[in-house]
Amino acid sequence: MESQPNPVHDLLRACTAQVTSESGIIGTAFFVAPGQLLTCAHVIAPAYRKGEEVTVEVGDTRYVARVRAICPLPPAPPAQVEDPYPWPDVAWLEVDHCGHLCVQLDTREPSLANPAAEGWAYGFTDRFQKSIYRPAWAQFVFEGPTEGGDGRRWALKSGQASPGMSGAPLLNLESNQVFGMVTRTRDSASDLGAWAVHVDEAIRVSPNLAELIELNLRFHESDETWKEALKRIAYEIVLRPSIIWANSGDTKFISPLIGSAIDTLTRQWPAGEISVSQIRFVSRAGLQVDAIDSHMRGVTAALVILDEDSLPASCVELAEAAARGGVPAVIFSRIGLDLHTKRLFEELEVNYSYSFEYEIYQGDSPVDAVVAYLNKALLHMDRSRRYGSPQNFSTRGR
Repeated sequence: MESQPNPVHDLLRACTAQVTSESGIIGTAFFVAPGQLLTCAHVIAPAYRKGEEVTVEVGDTRYVARVRAICPLPPAPPAQVEDPYPWPDVAWLEVDHCGHLCVQLDTREPSLANPAAEGWAYGFTDRFQKSIYRPAWAQFVFEGPTEGGDGRRWALKSGQASPGMSGAPLLNLESNQVFGMVTRTRDSASDLGAWAVHVDEAIRVSPNLAELIELNLRFHESDETWKEALKRIAYEIVLRPSIIWANSGDTKFISPLIGSAIDTLTRQWPAGEISVSQIRFVSRAGLQVDAIDSHMRGVTAALVILDEDSLPASCVELAEAAARGGVPAVIFSRIGLDLHTKRLFEELEVNYSYSFEYEIYQGDSPVDAVVAYLNKALLHMDRSRRYGSPQNFSTRGR
C-alpha cells in the first residue's frame, strides 16, 4: 500500500522561519508560541555583539526580531575553547506577528532500541547552490545523548546538516512532536550526522526561557491543529492500513472486539464503507514475530491518541499507565480483552492465571508486555484452530 504523507510535516514547515541579519542569512528558527521563536545562541551572537538588526522571514514577510534571551552568549572569536557553543545554545526571539502555527514540544525522549527512532529537521541551507538558501529537509537517526560538562547533547547519525540548519526544529517521528533543535553538524560535507539539544529540557533548566513552556501549552489548549494532525496520523496512517475487512479464521474471535474499540475511539468510522463486524486485524499467519510486534506497537499507540479522554502517549507510557490502572485500562475494558482472553484460556484448558497485569509485571519492558499479551492471545487461537489443542508455553517469554 502506498504510504500517506505525514500531515505534521506541513505543520512543521508552517512553524519554521529564516533568520537573517545585516550580514546576510545566518540560520533557522521556529515558533513555540505566538510571536515567540527559538534559534541557536551562536546563530545570532555575531549580530548581537555588533548591534546589528536581526530579522525573521516568515514566508514572504520579514519581521524585526527582538532578542529576549541568549542562553548563554558564546565566546567571541578568536577565543579558543573546546566547544564554541556552550550548552544549551538557545536564543529566544520575539516578533510582532501572531497569526501562525506553533510547534508542539515533545517532553519524552526518543527510543534508542533497534531500530532507533528517526528524526526529521527542517531548515534553510545552501546545500544545492552556494550562498542561495532554500528550505530543505534532513533525515536522521537518533544515536543517543552525550553527557557533557555543561549539559546533554543528542548525537544524530545517517543524515547531513548543512550550513544554515542551525536552529532547525527536529521532529521525533515516534511522537510526531518537536523533540529537539539542531545546533551543529558532525560533518557538513557528508551524512555523518548532527548534534541537537532536547528543547523541552533546555527550556526547563534555563530560568530565562522557562516562561515559554507555559506559553506553548497555552497555545495548544486554544489551537488543536497539531492535536488533530496526530489523530489523523493514528487513524489514517496507522490504523486503517493495518486492518483488512475479510474473514480470517486466525482472528475471528478477537477481531470484533478490537474493531468495536476502534469504532468507539475514533467516533468517525465510515459506516457506509465498512461494517464493524467485518473488521479483522491482519492475521499472524505468514508474519514474523518482529513484524507483528511492530504492528501492535503502532496500533496500541494509535488507540491512545484517539482516546479523547487522554493526551497523546507513547507505547511505553501506555503500558506503564496500564500497570497503574490508568488510561489503557479504560481502553482494554472497552474491548473486554482481558476477560475474553482469560475465558479463552480456560476453554483451552491452559492452567495459567493469565492476565494483562501479569504480562506487565513479568515482561522485559512495559511495551513488550503489551505486545506479548496481545500476541499470545492470537497465537493460542491460531494453534487451537490449526492443531485442535494448544501447545503449552511459558507466560514469561515469547
